[in-house]
Amino acid sequence: MSIDRTLFARGLTNVIENALHAMPGRGTLTIASRLAAGTGGTPSVVVDISDTGVGMDQEALAKIFEPYFSTKATGTGLGLTIAKRNVELNGGTISVESERGVGTTVRMTIPVSIRHPPDASQTRNLKPEV
Repeated sequence: MSIDRTLFARGLTNVIENALHAMPGRGTLTIASRLAAGTGGTPSVVVDISDTGVGMDQEALAKIFEPYFSTKATGTGLGLTIAKRNVELNGGTISVESERGVGTTVRMTIPVSIRHPPDASQTRNLKPEV
């Protein structure tokens, strides 16, 4: 499976922007990725975006993917809605864990294909033209 890099990048950007806005003043933004075994044996790339911002209570957490819902005074409330749609259009999932006063982690999981390089017997030795 191949992914639409533009869609994924836009979703990732929206999540990062939300994380930065959740940390007024100072804070730490951590982005980590790893390859994981997915469902049905298909490998997945897991990207965790964590912040040490204000966090959310359970009531807000239950609404975060609803269009126009926002915990900020400004903004459209579409960032996480778009991120969720873009991840799902790539066959993936998105989940959020948050605790008020501690911070938030958004996990984006995308199934991927692993392309193995051809073995030496299947490659040609190409010489540059002079």
